[in-house]
Amino acid sequence: MGMFKEELLKIFRRKQYIISFFVMCIAAIGYYVCICQRVYGWDLSMVRPAYINNVIYAEQLAFPQQFFVMLLPIVVCIATADIYFEEYKKGISNYIFLRTSSIKNLLSKLAAIVIATVILVAIPLALNMILTLITFPIQGAYTNTETYLSFVVKNELQFEELLVKEPYINFLVYSLIRIMTAVCYAVFAFGFSTLYTENRYIILLSGVLYYYAFQILGLLFPNDIFRINIYNTNGANQSILGTLIFICTGIVLGIVMTIIGSKREL
Repeated sequence: MGMFKEELLKIFRRKQYIISFFVMCIAAIGYYVCICQRVYGWDLSMVRPAYINNVIYAEQLAFPQQFFVMLLPIVVCIATADIYFEEYKKGISNYIFLRTSSIKNLLSKLAAIVIATVILVAIPLALNMILTLITFPIQGAYTNTETYLSFVVKNELQFEELLVKEPYINFLVYSLIRIMTAVCYAVFAFGFSTLYTENRYIILLSGVLYYYAFQILGLLFPNDIFRINIYNTNGANQSILGTLIFICTGIVLGIVMTIIGSKREL
């Protein structure tokens, strides 16, 4: 436990983590500001409820979807994934492994990365939702809501009944998916860094490479196993199975690579 706390504090003190945290917060607040500017001056009957105006749903602006597709894995990996790489290049890891086993040290780092990544993503999402709930009506006065929800159900969206009956629980479900996706990227990249220590940039991009490798598999084998829907909450004909497989596979691969990396010669 002591080693875990030490590794967690080490991550929180990193300038990369601090900058990444502010980037995530700015993105979340920025989307809220853009939505406010978009609906400013509208009649109340045209204002949609808070759950549609949050950054997870991102129906009205395309940028948040692109941000989480292209930048989320990079931001997460910059914040946490290369902590072992830094110590290895500086020769610090050799001294650390003299005091404790390499597997214990690396697993402590991995656990700290998971917690730090959850905080990195969860707080900005919560901040955005709080601001949205303060500003927009909980249920909304949008006159076409019933027609819109009927359209949603007819298009067989993920968690369609949950979106219609409990939209805020739907928000929490997709927030959890977003958080676990970030954890997947961080764990995978960290595990990769214990095996490959030649180039920092390849390590930081490994999360992106994993994502696109899975997308290529989805093109080669077009079925639910490889059909992922991590970012879009309103895409029709999507399967949660591929998303769960993507997340779990990335985390398992990261743990396996970490265990193998702990046995390498230093």
